[in-house]
Amino acid sequence: MIASCLAKSGIDPRTISYVEAHGTGTSLGDPIEIQGLIRAYRQYTSDKQYCSIGSVKSNIGHAESAAGISGLIKNALQLYHKTLVPSLHSEELNPYIHFEDSPFFVQQEKESWNKPTITKEDETVVLPRRAGLSSFGATGTNVHIIMEENPSIVHQEKFSKSSQKILVPISAKSGERLLAYGQKLLNYLNQLEEDDSLNMTDLAYTLQVGRIALEERVAFMVKDRNDFKQKLKSFLAGEDKTNGIYRGHIRQQDELLDLLTGGDEDGQEILQKWQQKGKSHYIARLWVIGMDVDWHCFYPKGQPKRISLPTYPFKQERFWIPNVPSATKKPTHLHPLLHQNTSDFSGGVRFTSNFTGKESLLSEYRVKGQPALSVTTFFEMVHNAILKAWEEETPEIPQIVLNKIDCLESLLIDSSAIEVYLRLFMNEKDVIEFVIASDTRPDETICQGGEAYLRSPLAPPTVDIQTLIDNSKETEHNLENLLSSVGGIIWLGISSNRKDISGI
Repeated sequence: MIASCLAKSGIDPRTISYVEAHGTGTSLGDPIEIQGLIRAYRQYTSDKQYCSIGSVKSNIGHAESAAGISGLIKNALQLYHKTLVPSLHSEELNPYIHFEDSPFFVQQEKESWNKPTITKEDETVVLPRRAGLSSFGATGTNVHIIMEENPSIVHQEKFSKSSQKILVPISAKSGERLLAYGQKLLNYLNQLEEDDSLNMTDLAYTLQVGRIALEERVAFMVKDRNDFKQKLKSFLAGEDKTNGIYRGHIRQQDELLDLLTGGDEDGQEILQKWQQKGKSHYIARLWVIGMDVDWHCFYPKGQPKRISLPTYPFKQERFWIPNVPSATKKPTHLHPLLHQNTSDFSGGVRFTSNFTGKESLLSEYRVKGQPALSVTTFFEMVHNAILKAWEEETPEIPQIVLNKIDCLESLLIDSSAIEVYLRLFMNEKDVIEFVIASDTRPDETICQGGEAYLRSPLAPPTVDIQTLIDNSKETEHNLENLLSSVGGIIWLGISSNRKDISGI
């Protein structure tokens, strides 16, 4: 796979100066990965230890399905900052990997990433920074890519030395957002007060070709950064009639604009001639009322570079679904199995529940394809009913013991809902008796009865470890005697420090 990637890209691995390995940190997996890299690289070069290698997993662990993109982000950041970062905990190298005989060495310190150089026919060639990346998925999806830094663009001085004014366009969805955009750009320029690296041609070109032209528009004719700042301040103060500021919106189109933007290339040629003659303010006046401009035609001798600038100031509006009060009040249940306390003077303590079969607690238990209340569910109902009945009298409930339970079958819930009630009453022996039945199905037996009583929690048993060991030795001796008496056809490995008995 790695060799195929090198062949398809036409890149000599001698020009690659960093590899982000999959690097799981295992004693077997890492040597296998390194051997694959070595075999692929040795087809092109026999040079040793010219390429740094590392893995982001030493920093963040194994990110599973995000492991590949983590390595990609690390490579991109290293290329951007021109810096190689160390792989942590790599002081002790894997003894099964002989890095000294390979093209690789482990990156153990942070250092500047210098451009690699190679010598060809007594000539030293400086190459761009390149990085390989391997990522192997558990499902067999294996990937290797090669990344290269963006070539440095030498800025053309002809743009900065020109005495011609620059057309800077800004647009937004509304007038209020247009003002916010202007304020955002002004704040950005104020932050660069000590920075002279910003080129106004690059700024204008970025806003021309790197932003969508929206309805509300303003264009500035400026000669330098300070001039642009002053015009921005005037625009924000409402002085958009100032010389060099052109304000409009696309609903102001007229017949002349339709003529120039009717699709005929002659219209764009007119704009280009205006620009060459220093009449860009004509173009600004037409652009703010909706004319489409091919900005690339402004730079026939070479394009300026796009730079990072403040993005659109979106209006901070929430679009979440509003909290609408429910038309019907949801029923409140005492417990998922005990919906209401329907006790009265004649029937004692009584809890009633209505089940439709759609409850989440019934979603996984089915009998003959139908949802059902299991026998163990009845036990849970009794347990919680006793807790509910006693919680006011006894804050700390002791253990509840169920006895003599007559619940044999699950209760199926068909298409119609069923109402189930549970009654608790105390007999003459101070034992709680209970019964579960249904008024919806009076002829169907659910749980004819049972008893429950309370007791103090039992103390946990104390286990004497030495007694267990002694009993184990005695058992081992007795088993050996027993097996020898029947011929010893089965061997049992038993010892006091083993947890299993294995038969062979």
